[in-house]
Amino acid sequence: PYICSYSNIDIVSDLKEKLTPEQYKILGSTCFGSLLDMNRCEVQHQLFRCFMVLQLEGSLDDVFSIYVNGTTLSFSIREFALVTGLKCVGDPQDFQFNTKVSNRIAETYFGGAKNVKKKDLLSCFDDKNWGHDNDGDAIKIALLYFIHTFIFSSEKKTTTIPRLYFDLIESGRYSDYPWDIYAFNYLIKSISKKMDSQKKYYRIDGMPLAMQVWLYECCSKVDPEIATRL
Repeated sequence: PYICSYSNIDIVSDLKEKLTPEQYKILGSTCFGSLLDMNRCEVQHQLFRCFMVLQLEGSLDDVFSIYVNGTTLSFSIREFALVTGLKCVGDPQDFQFNTKVSNRIAETYFGGAKNVKKKDLLSCFDDKNWGHDNDGDAIKIALLYFIHTFIFSSEKKTTTIPRLYFDLIESGRYSDYPWDIYAFNYLIKSISKKMDSQKKYYRIDGMPLAMQVWLYECCSKVDPEIATRL
């Protein structure tokens, strides 16, 4: 079967291209800053095919377990959080906003849409619609771009972005939000108990690079043509 993902592996270069050095520095001081230090890394889709084939039957919904070379390896939100460094605890229900009040970012750049199309966010970022000398909005649009092309990787034509994420960014409460819970769940749901010989297409959601890094960290030795520790 054909396996793909929409992870933006060029996220760092994209951000550096569109933001000024000062804006990029500000972005680096946010809760996502540590992820900007990563080197460019391809998503190895064949590796995820192996994950799907090797998944142990009876695995819990919140743990992805595989059996490799006589060893059982389990990938849970704990391992996911160790790789990403993002917050993995907290109750999403604590983040409630008054949707009767307009969101400034959504109003200014997306016509006040309740669910903004991902492709419109990409266009806003690519065109730098925030204009000159507008560091505040540049950072907010960049944060939305980072979240929805790297942490929540998804298809761009049909995906919509709920109002909640605009409220989190506009309010500044995004730094307290448990991003890992959703990113992990999207990833595991997209690959768990899915391998079917009759199915021809699979799409990996969430943040697959976190799981890929975890596997290589579990390996005692890896061919340098496949992966190199930096």
